[in-house]
Amino acid sequence: MRAKPATRILLAAVAALLALPAASGHAADKSLKGAVETVRAFYANPDADERDPRRFTGPALDTIQRAAAAPEGEESCLDFSFVFDGQDFDEAEVAKTLKLDGAMKGDAAVVTADFKNFGQAQELIWTLRQDKGAWKVADIESVIGEWTLGGLCR
Repeated sequence: MRAKPATRILLAAVAALLALPAASGHAADKSLKGAVETVRAFYANPDADERDPRRFTGPALDTIQRAAAAPEGEESCLDFSFVFDGQDFDEAEVAKTLKLDGAMKGDAAVVTADFKNFGQAQELIWTLRQDKGAWKVADIESVIGEWTLGGLCR
């Protein structure tokens, strides 16, 4: 026995309504997960170009572009790795101790990276924003070094 068209429409509407909270919650988790994975990529492949402008937006992009515009032969205003908050890093120690925690704040994702580098605790707060469907770094704050990427090279 087949259900009447009105019954089928009602059942489809109820099923769609029941799926809405789960779908929207999953999408929010997926977005935050994407932001966390964007930050994780900076640490997972430290040999990749951390200053690739395609990875940035907003104040962070401005700083990256100013640093890249330094005349040849002159020292860049970014003379350290902002990913590790230092000149050098112990890849094994960072990988072993790295903890990433994210939260959504309005339309931005904030990801805190805690790790040790040469025995020193580091805490960097990454702010990311969606740009053309991808998470991009808008700024980075060093809690210990007391700088923001967007505030450098001014």
